[in-house]
Amino acid sequence: MKKHFLDAISLFCDVMFYGQQTFFKEMTSEKLKVLSFEQIDLLNLLSSQGPLSSTQIASFQGLHKSAISSRLKKLEQIGLIIFRKSPDDSRVKYAELTEEGMEEINKCQEMMLEYFGKLFGDFKEEDLTYFITMLGKVRERLLTQTPLQNDDRSEENK
Repeated sequence: MKKHFLDAISLFCDVMFYGQQTFFKEMTSEKLKVLSFEQIDLLNLLSSQGPLSSTQIASFQGLHKSAISSRLKKLEQIGLIIFRKSPDDSRVKYAELTEEGMEEINKCQEMMLEYFGKLFGDFKEEDLTYFITMLGKVRERLLTQTPLQNDDRSEENK
């Protein structure tokens, strides 16, 4: 069983790494805004999780807050995100996507669908259904153990 888990972890990491790298190379050849992989990743995080503080983003991505602040500042300058103050604590600001930011994410998703649709178009429907089911289970487990959940509680207690 241990070997199966090690194989699964290795495959999961490979798929994440190579999938992101391959898609990012494909995407940068398109006429999108000039964004780094890290900025696109941050936009995707905001798209999936909703407004987040820089502390939450840093924790979720495993990065130092200063790196996140720099990325957020650049994304704000080009109009893809805005900051809103927390209604509970005026010292806390939440980054959220603008309409233009959502459009950029939608373009990325359309490109992903086209690219990966061609790459995996020969997969059987039942294989995709099983794959989606398993990834859903993996995501649920990971989300219940993510540092983001812990940071939400620690910010509320400040």
